[in-house]
Amino acid sequence: MHGIRVLMARNYSQNLGEETLKGMTEKARAGIYPSNTPTGYQNTDRPNDKRIIIPHPTEAPIITEFFTLFATGKYSLKDLARYTRERDILLGGRKVYVSGLHHILRRRLYSGSFDFNGTTYQGTHTPLTTKKTWDSVQQILDQRKAHQTKGIKRDFPFTGLVQCGHCGCSMVAELKKKRYVYYHCTGHRGKCPEPYTRQEALIDEFAGTLGDLIIPEEILDWLATEVNKTDQTQSGARETTIKRLEAERSRTQHRLSTLYEDRLDGSITKTMYDEKARTLQTQQEDVERKLTTARETDQVPLTTALDLARLTSNACNAFRDQNETEQRQLLTTVLKDATWKDGRLRTTLLEPFEILRHSTS
Repeated sequence: MHGIRVLMARNYSQNLGEETLKGMTEKARAGIYPSNTPTGYQNTDRPNDKRIIIPHPTEAPIITEFFTLFATGKYSLKDLARYTRERDILLGGRKVYVSGLHHILRRRLYSGSFDFNGTTYQGTHTPLTTKKTWDSVQQILDQRKAHQTKGIKRDFPFTGLVQCGHCGCSMVAELKKKRYVYYHCTGHRGKCPEPYTRQEALIDEFAGTLGDLIIPEEILDWLATEVNKTDQTQSGARETTIKRLEAERSRTQHRLSTLYEDRLDGSITKTMYDEKARTLQTQQEDVERKLTTARETDQVPLTTALDLARLTSNACNAFRDQNETEQRQLLTTVLKDATWKDGRLRTTLLEPFEILRHSTS
């Protein structure tokens, strides 16, 4: 049950994330860039407390120059990177590399509009290049990409998910004899003692880890019964609280009305009326706040957490039979980090699943 409640908390956290996304989307619709300050801009506050971006006094001209030079077609990304080194050009106090230049030249934001959550919005910020120049740059980048000849690259399921336990480098995969997949340390920090490992060995280790998240069907059925009882109890308690607060609000309002009539009849003095009225009004405001909270707070259904636990259990149980894409998707959902050392896999799961993992052991 503790694991289930943690899953409920995760669901609540996701709801908060959705509300945050709504607020960011509203800013985007208003033409205000809602994310982190991009290179070439800086933040400033408007009189209405809305934070907007404005061109950075030293970095903005550099971004403009990048677009102007690349649009001529005379520079490659490497040429442009070399150009910045020859002139000691820095952005954010750091050197400019090919990957950073490619990211900058691809960003629609610098042309006046921007992309957010899959939608393009017209921004109210000052563009650092014209739409025509930006379009020319995109055309050049697309043409050069189309002319690049690269072999077909295979995506391996565990690439980037596992680190070497000896040196901390990533484990990468190689295809041997066109059929066997081996993982090994990149060796970026020097020669590593960890030998090559067959993908099947990693599958066995991951399957063992995911096996800790499998909840027996009879336990899930029992939880479903208990969850149904708990949902009904919590729902009943919420309704009882609302009715009690509504009754308390009515009593307070009645007392205010009676007090006002006593003041009109002269039964009490103005000083006494003011003192009593302030007390009752404070009580009424407190009841209204509690009533609003009770009505607006959405109860996170326990059935949602139970469904998530059942779905996770079924997915983990079928891990060996899944294709490589499905295996990777499952691992990225539950896995926080993993290290491979001396033929053994050591894993840490994301918080809800880590707690569930220990609850089922």
